[in-house]
Amino acid sequence: MEVKKDISFIVKSLKKGKYEVFLEWLDLNKDKLYRMCFSYVKNNADVEDVFHNTAIKVIENIQKLKSEEAFEKWVISIMLNECRKLLREKKKVLISEEIEVSSEINVLAEQEERMDLINGLKKIDEKHKEMIILKYYSGYSQKEIAEILDIPLGTVKTKLFRGLKMLRDILGREA
Repeated sequence: MEVKKDISFIVKSLKKGKYEVFLEWLDLNKDKLYRMCFSYVKNNADVEDVFHNTAIKVIENIQKLKSEEAFEKWVISIMLNECRKLLREKKKVLISEEIEVSSEINVLAEQEERMDLINGLKKIDEKHKEMIILKYYSGYSQKEIAEILDIPLGTVKTKLFRGLKMLRDILGREA
């Protein structure tokens, strides 16, 4: 219940022109949003641009929000659109995976496997790659992905299934 009250307060504050509350919400959720955004643009400066543009769009369009409960998904949808817009403008498609530095012997093999996965994802078209990123990198359910992208659940399932099949074919093994 506390979260719903907080979201309601944020939306009402935004509609009244009190942007500080929204900026605090962004700060509280920056890690999750950053990881999702970075997985698209793979550049800290670009992430900052996307965050900035997203904040502006949210502030400018808050009156268009139909349901307070959909606030977070609405913000994420705007952010993903900004990521796509940036990538279109730069004409590059990037995906990222943080590679942790470790002294263990297995690290090189794990890094190589991650790089294979990243390289495999680069070869998949955007609509299928997006489903894999949202599901497996960002942890959203298929239903949440459908809501974020405003597409039918069946479409999400189909694109996710086909994307994983493409990835398996590219990697030549079970993904």
